[in-house]
Amino acid sequence: MNVGETMEIPCSHCEESVTLENDESGIYVCPHCNHEFEYISPIDDWISGVEKERIVPSFVISEDTRNNSAEKTDLGICLILGGCLFMLGFFLVIPALLGLYLVFMGVSNLMMDPVITKHHSSVDLENSRIVNYTLKNGQIERVRTHSFSVQPASKIVSVHFWSGQGDGGPARTEIYITQRSGPVKLSYANLDSIHASNLSTFLEIPHVGLIYKSESHIEHDEVAEALEYGS
Repeated sequence: MNVGETMEIPCSHCEESVTLENDESGIYVCPHCNHEFEYISPIDDWISGVEKERIVPSFVISEDTRNNSAEKTDLGICLILGGCLFMLGFFLVIPALLGLYLVFMGVSNLMMDPVITKHHSSVDLENSRIVNYTLKNGQIERVRTHSFSVQPASKIVSVHFWSGQGDGGPARTEIYITQRSGPVKLSYANLDSIHASNLSTFLEIPHVGLIYKSESHIEHDEVAEALEYGS
């Protein structure tokens, strides 16, 4: 469903139709019976099914989980140590207050719960789409879906380059699936050329891998030709 497109859903209490501006999960108030009801969008329900293992994606392209507890602990300790140095090394009011503030921020940081971030990208052939989503502490933060179909001349195109000067910067890979209507770009940031190769193997379509020394060295005509359907 496109953003801004209205939809009708039945109220779970009175079963009267309720108009929603967007297909978004949330708590809504029925204008007919004034009761609150929860609505879960189909994509959120699908993601919940994947996380609870009641739905098995057709193919998992990539999945990774990051826990920031180590970074959080290191930052907290640095703030506390810095605050103590200010408090011990100076006897003026402003440095002392700054030291107390740093210690307070460090302790608060250590007491905060860690943030667990999960990135997931998979193929859902039943609905002809690729689903990319991000969870933070189990809550959906970001979802992107890409509709596609395996067509006779479809192929996977990966464009790999280093975003810094030469090959010293962070590596980036853009991945596309060619379609008659135009290439579909996968928006999941953590994908790499190996994921493109694995996806092409699963879909049984060719993989064209383009590698450049840096972003400024990308041959855009070569990329455009590779993204043409049937070329």
